Amino acid sequence: MQKIKTLVSVGVIGFMLVGCGESSEVRNAEFRSLSACLEGLEKDSGLSLNILTDKPDKVSGKLSNDETFACSKKESGTKGVYYEGWYTVKG
Repeated sequence: MQKIKTLVSVGVIGFMLVGCGESSEVRNAEFRSLSACLEGLEKDSGLSLNILTDKPDKVSGKLSNDETFACSKKESGTKGVYYEGWYTVKG
């Protein structure tokens, strides 16, 4: 019985490390405003956004194909304030 539990545990850990074998690519860009970021991600992906986190400095969630996206406020000495947007695409 202990041997079976050990084999099951090793199998589960192996699956978690390897995953389903599908890799994701991340596409990103910079925008002047949060609304421009959200519109840009929607337009570039061709998918609708399902917002799960809605905060002034970060909006994130899932695309209509269950991939993830986010727009986050960033600040840089050379770039000033901008929004970094990204979404994942199955590889």
